[in-house]
Amino acid sequence: FDARREKKFSRPDRKKIARYVTRTESHLEYLQSRGISPEVAKRYEVVSGKVWNGERELSALVFPYKRDGELLQVKRISTERPDGKKVIMAEGDCEPCLFGWQALDAGVRAVVLCEGEIDCMSYAQYGIPALSVPFGGGKGAKQQWIEFEYHNLDRFEEIFISMDVDDVGREAAREIASRLGEHRCRLVTLPHKDINECLMNGVTEDEIWQYIGTASYFDPEELYSAREFYQDTINAFYGKQQYLFNPPWETLAYNFQFREAELTLVNGVNGHGKTEVVGHMALEAMRQGIKTCVASLELKPGILLKRLTRQSTCCKMPPVL
Repeated sequence: FDARREKKFSRPDRKKIARYVTRTESHLEYLQSRGISPEVAKRYEVVSGKVWNGERELSALVFPYKRDGELLQVKRISTERPDGKKVIMAEGDCEPCLFGWQALDAGVRAVVLCEGEIDCMSYAQYGIPALSVPFGGGKGAKQQWIEFEYHNLDRFEEIFISMDVDDVGREAAREIASRLGEHRCRLVTLPHKDINECLMNGVTEDEIWQYIGTASYFDPEELYSAREFYQDTINAFYGKQQYLFNPPWETLAYNFQFREAELTLVNGVNGHGKTEVVGHMALEAMRQGIKTCVASLELKPGILLKRLTRQSTCCKMPPVL
């Protein structure tokens, strides 16, 4: 068979980039309004630029996507929003990659994976290493970067996923964790929509570290923590005992009852009366007002009911009415 050919990507045209980068510090003013310092902006090499919205040029932030010193992508996001919507432009046919590698120390072994360049820089403002997904929340093609960054993330023992607190953010978090390995991924739950809103609302660094420290694991939905059964445990000690019915034998009923949502298996040697014992239990359940369903894989209905009738009447033949 033909091996799949490795896709060849373009690299951003630096001459083209130079045409839309402006030699101003308007980006610093905007970032400071979002709580991000010039020092953090410098670490991420963000500069001022412009973007076309179809009618006129708008002021923009220019975000370089670099890994190992190589420029892989450049994204522009408008800071002016005449119609309330931001304009986003990215270079075509470039490798899907994460934002923020250039600001990450080589020795870091735990990282936050967030949604958006501003969020990435907001975590950095808190002193927390972070990378941002390139295409936002959602699943499928939105997370195609994983194919190209998978092995670059091998160095991280823990990955804290901090997407926006909305449906597409949760959708993205689940897909990212399943593909990167749920054993090393944890889900961060913040008190605001995203980390920048936390920064803008005065949430402290200690508080953010606490949210990271209590991030949840991507456990199966069927797996619960013992703390979720606290009240059930209290009820088991001090509550009124709940059961469906007692067994038909007084000596067994002393410390054994049949309860809802429990399975009782009756085991024994062939021909030694297991079916008869279960028949007695079913009859006692009916006597105590419990509806009983029988699924017999060895006896036809008529034969089964014949045996139950004999057990209930203690007669070989049913009484004549």
